[in-house]
Amino acid sequence: MSKPEKRVREEGARADDLAVLLQAGMQSEFEKQFKKAAAESDAAEGLASMVNDRLKAGQRRADIKVVVSRSGSAGGSVSVIGPSRLFGDSFAICRHTFCI
Repeated sequence: MSKPEKRVREEGARADDLAVLLQAGMQSEFEKQFKKAAAESDAAEGLASMVNDRLKAGQRRADIKVVVSRSGSAGGSVSVIGPSRLFGDSFAICRHTFCI
C-alpha cells in the first residue's frame, strides 16, 4: 500500500470515529478529537466533509452537519448544526461551536 492510500484510509477511519462520537452525543470528545485531527492533517474542511458523508450514511442523527468557517489567517471555527427541537426540522440551530 502506498503512502497516499494509507493516509486516505487513516483519514477515513478518523472520520468514522468522529461521526460515531457525534451520533452518540459526545460533543466534548468530538471537539478534542477534531482539533487533534485537524492539527495533524491541516485540512479541516476535508475532514468535516468526510464526517458529514459518514453522518449521512448512518442511521442515528443523520440530520446533524459539521461546518468549518475560516476567518482570514486566524484559524477558524467548527460548528455542529442540527434541527431545532422546539421549532421543528425546518429550523437549523448551532448545537456546538469551537475554535480550531
